Amino acid sequence: MGKITVERCEIEGLCVITPTVFKDDRGYFLENWKKNDLIKFGVPEEFFNNDLQNNVSVSNKGTLRGIHCQGWAKLMTVAWGTFRMCFIDLRRESSTYKKVMSLDVKPGMAVFVPEGVANGAQSLVDNGILNYIVTGYYNPTEKYLGITPLDSKLNLPWDMATPPIISEKDKGSLSYDEVIAIIESDVK
Repeated sequence: MGKITVERCEIEGLCVITPTVFKDDRGYFLENWKKNDLIKFGVPEEFFNNDLQNNVSVSNKGTLRGIHCQGWAKLMTVAWGTFRMCFIDLRRESSTYKKVMSLDVKPGMAVFVPEGVANGAQSLVDNGILNYIVTGYYNPTEKYLGITPLDSKLNLPWDMATPPIISEKDKGSLSYDEVIAIIESDVK
């Protein structure tokens, strides 16, 4: 229907997809994503062959979620507000292993996060709405790997104008160095 632009990011496989937004006096409309367009622009076709779960989070201003390292690929879109997203490449075989980057994501943008790239998101507005599809089913009894979002070594560019709101689970996550040590000690 409309033109799509794709921006390749500093982390291998991570890309920002921006569809055409059609605005009028009613508001706006956009095709959030189409499978064939995503594949054409670099999202691996196998992404769609997985167990897919769609999640929505509504966050108060300052809420910081992550840094999550579940090992799933994700397609993330913002329905309302702006989210500061930070990414860390934890794939040992990647040419951008340990690369860290951040970007502000708004409605009309989608971010494809490859499997093995950890991510966190902070809502910069009240009632920010983040929608994301993941390639695995969440299991509340499983312990997922995470990096504490305020790790001083990473010094991520979160908005600290007000104290961030962070779950106890995310506060209790491992340090960046601890996660790297686990990854580098893992012999497969």
